Amino acid sequence: FRVFDIIWTLTYGGPGRTTELLSMLIYKSGLQFFQIGQASAMSWLFLLVIFLISTFFIRELQRRNQ
Repeated sequence: FRVFDIIWTLTYGGPGRTTELLSMLIYKSGLQFFQIGQASAMSWLFLLVIFLISTFFIRELQRRNQ
């Protein structure tokens, strides 16, 4: 999410979509192609993956500190 604006401004997804991020795909499907349901589903899955990775990371840090 932190580099979305830089990549969007410089390359708009790049040649052949090589620099396209998941957040860019969600943005394009929801706001450019008006596939709101698909964009919403991708957003929820992205949120779930981030939550699971964050939970694992926090538990690992707590385990190492004890």
